[in-house]
Amino acid sequence: MADPLLLALAIPAAFQPISVVVTASRLLPNDCLQTLKRAAMARSAKSRPLDLRATVRIPHGIMVRSKELPDFRAIARDLSMNGIRLEMTGAVAKGQPIPLTLDLDLVNISLKVNGEVVWVRKTGEKGKYEAGFRFVWPTPGTSESFQHYIRLVKDSLEGLT
Repeated sequence: MADPLLLALAIPAAFQPISVVVTASRLLPNDCLQTLKRAAMARSAKSRPLDLRATVRIPHGIMVRSKELPDFRAIARDLSMNGIRLEMTGAVAKGQPIPLTLDLDLVNISLKVNGEVVWVRKTGEKGKYEAGFRFVWPTPGTSESFQHYIRLVKDSLEGLT
């Protein structure tokens, strides 16, 4: 049996450190990710979830509308090519598919996408919730349009620094 290998994660100070001991000879890359996800889920419910997004997250607030959202709207707190984190006045169900209309303020257009709720949590503010959505792109053109918007947001943020 191989010696245990300690996986150290570089995570922001706001998170509690996680150490996972695994046997290197029996672990494939996908197994590592599953082990890390289980370790993250085992942490306290009060701590923030480990960021496992596959693409870069950009802090940017836009209005998001849907008949299936509480009060029919939410505010994006950050976004990426694969998903979006929304703040809203009520909870949504994990796994729920929700059609979303993203109001892209920098270009003054609305983009319709499908979202799937990946996680939900109550914030510290009374009656407020956050939820993470994974995008399901209806067409390649929609995905490309959003990718151009992401670049525009990145460029505008870099201009501020």
